[in-house]
This record gives sequence, structure tokens and C-alpha cells, in this order.
Amino acid sequence: MITEGIREITPRGVDTRDGRAHAVDAIIHGTGFQASRFLTPMRVAGRSIISFSECEVQYVRGCLRLLLAGAGRAMHPRAEAHDAYNERIDAENRRMVWGVATVNSWYRNEKGRSAQNWPGSLFEYWAQTREVNAADYVFV
Repeated sequence: MITEGIREITPRGVDTRDGRAHAVDAIIHGTGFQASRFLTPMRVAGRSIISFSECEVQYVRGCLRLLLAGAGRAMHPRAEAHDAYNERIDAENRRMVWGVATVNSWYRNEKGRSAQNWPGSLFEYWAQTREVNAADYVFV
């Protein structure tokens, strides 16, 4: 694997900026693109700013509170709650540019489902993850 800067691709292989020639049989160009790091360069400061990660942590804490309070040793989503949630999110995602059936993008998995993106606002996500609805789960 060559990680140095490439100066030129030749019929023989790859010449890097350090002046070395690398003979190769195949070239795989990997950009290092990381779709979930698009906000990395941002610095957010201020009061009462929430993020998706904070919402997720709050929800997990709620699940742990239920378990520690004696609701059970484990919890599993009820099939009907799971399916209804996914159907709602999928329907909303289909209304977004990344979910339109004729659009091909890295957002879509091998089944054509856009499972990476949240189709609503951060406020909607915050409201949805603020409290755990114990009725959505089976405790064992």
C-alpha cells in the first residue's frame, strides 16, 4: 500500500513525490472519505446546544435507568414498535433527495434503504429520544 503523495501514474506503476517508483499490478484509489465526519472541522460553542450524540446518550441512559430499577436484566424492542419506527423513518427518508428511488448514492445500502440519515430536524430527534417508552420494549 502506498500512502505517500503520488506524483504520477505511469505504465509501470506509481511514482511518488519522494522520487520513488513503485511497480504495481493493480491500483485501488481510496480517498479516505468518511461520510460520518462531515462536521469534524466545526467548533460549536454556546449554551444549550445539543447534538445527535447527546440525544443518543440520553436515551441509552434512560434504558439503563429502567434496567437498574429492576425492569429486567435485558430489554428488546417489541417487533411492532421496531417495525412502525422503521416504516415511519423510511417513509420520511423517501421524501429526501438521498431516499428518492432513482437516486444512487452511498447513503443507500445493498437493499436500497437509506439507513444512515435522519430525515427530521435535531429538535424532532431530541423530542423523540428524550424519554424511553418502556411499552416499546420487552424486558427479560
